[in-house]
Amino acid sequence: MERNGTSATLCNDSTASNSQVHAHLNDDIMKPYSQLIPPILDAGLPVLLYQGQMDMRDGVAATMAWLPTMRWAKLSEWFATNRTTWVSPAGAVEPNDNTVPKYAGYIRSFGGLTHMTVGGAGHLVPMDQPERAQDMIQRFVRGQL
Repeated sequence: MERNGTSATLCNDSTASNSQVHAHLNDDIMKPYSQLIPPILDAGLPVLLYQGQMDMRDGVAATMAWLPTMRWAKLSEWFATNRTTWVSPAGAVEPNDNTVPKYAGYIRSFGGLTHMTVGGAGHLVPMDQPERAQDMIQRFVRGQL
């Protein structure tokens, strides 16, 4: 296999070490993609960013740190938009009080860019909060965010 003008071999046996795997994937790890988002938004396509509230790897604070560096004409308007509570699944209520909406996280959305924080989830949102993850994705696909 050729990559960037150098020859690389794939690790095909079960004795391959983590360092070998890491070396082969190194070019793909932790790349900034903020420059790719504005053209997508400017083309009229929606973008969903989400993290688990308790994600210690790529959490909310990390996203909120790189978002201001994005060069998008509507970024200041996006930041001026209030973050609101997200209720999931749609219309669900707390088990002990059917008058209190069931908290699922937070959402901020403007100009096609939506950022959602999934409450009670870590790095693996669909595994930690499958019901909330499904509701989030379905709403995004249906244009209901």
